Amino acid sequence: MLIEVTPENAVILKQEKDQGRYLVDESEMHDRPMTADEVEAAITDYVNSVKARVLRK
Repeated sequence: MLIEVTPENAVILKQEKDQGRYLVDESEMHDRPMTADEVEAAITDYVNSVKARVLRK
């Protein structure tokens, strides 16, 4: 996930791959900068929606 916030706008890129196949490939553009709380909420929503999980040993 990439979130780029400039004084003019905000761009959110969401990508998730599993074995070379994209499960999620989305982007959003907002015509205003996002606040820190909005960025945190976007990250939390993305983390909670991840479809593939890696098991740790």
